[in-house]
Amino acid sequence: MDKYLDMMRQMIALADTCLEAIIHLHNRLADVFLEETIGLFQDILDAFSQLEQSYYLLQTILPENQLEEQLDAMREVYASLVKAYEQNDNSQVIFLLQTRLLTEYPAWKNELEQTLKPFIIT
Repeated sequence: MDKYLDMMRQMIALADTCLEAIIHLHNRLADVFLEETIGLFQDILDAFSQLEQSYYLLQTILPENQLEEQLDAMREVYASLVKAYEQNDNSQVIFLLQTRLLTEYPAWKNELEQTLKPFIIT
């Protein structure tokens, strides 16, 4: 179990950073062209992918939770965001960020923290 504790701590830290990046992306879209945020969006996708992979490595030792269902929902949001980016649809990207990602990601992050913290605290 000890070998997983560092991974759990890193997941919580990365989840915090990812949320900050999502908020920053949303704020930047008000001021710049969509193309100027592609790098930041790619970083968010990479971080989410890493969090997802780490979750699946830990899944068998974790108690019952809603993380997988929430991951499925967020995967759909990210796929829609990728499509909106590919279509250069700034208003759709902002809409998806406001109505989906900025609500669903914090809920997932909270569930992740609630699931992992008992392992880290003990």
